[in-house]
Amino acid sequence: MNRFKFRLQTPYDLASWREKQAKQELREKQMVYDREEECLNEKLAGMRSLIDEERSLQGKNVSIDNMVMLKELQNLSKAVVQLQTEVVKQALTELEESRHELKEVSREKKSMEKLRERRYARYLYECQWREQSAIDEAAVTGFWRKHNGST
Repeated sequence: MNRFKFRLQTPYDLASWREKQAKQELREKQMVYDREEECLNEKLAGMRSLIDEERSLQGKNVSIDNMVMLKELQNLSKAVVQLQTEVVKQALTELEESRHELKEVSREKKSMEKLRERRYARYLYECQWREQSAIDEAAVTGFWRKHNGST
């Protein structure tokens, strides 16, 4: 009896490989996104601490130069936060693209798996049918031998 051979095994293997690659890419993009978001949170915390420091200095005898420098630091911190926000948005966009790619590749692999399972089920059915045919033929031959031999 011939062994089961899936004609589309190479495309199936390719789909499996692509799914594995897409999962790895998604993990990497997720790590980048998490790292950039953490960096943004740190920068936001720094900006908040500058604002808190300004509030604590209000009403106190502080030189104008120190207040101007604090305001400049706040403006610089605000610009850095805006830039980091853009970096986080870009990382999120790339992450969503990777998720979409993984979804498409997984769908392709799943359809190949279903096709493979159907073809294997058909192969098993054909094997059982051949076996049953051989058994039936042997039974009929045995019957005719017995019937012709006893007459």
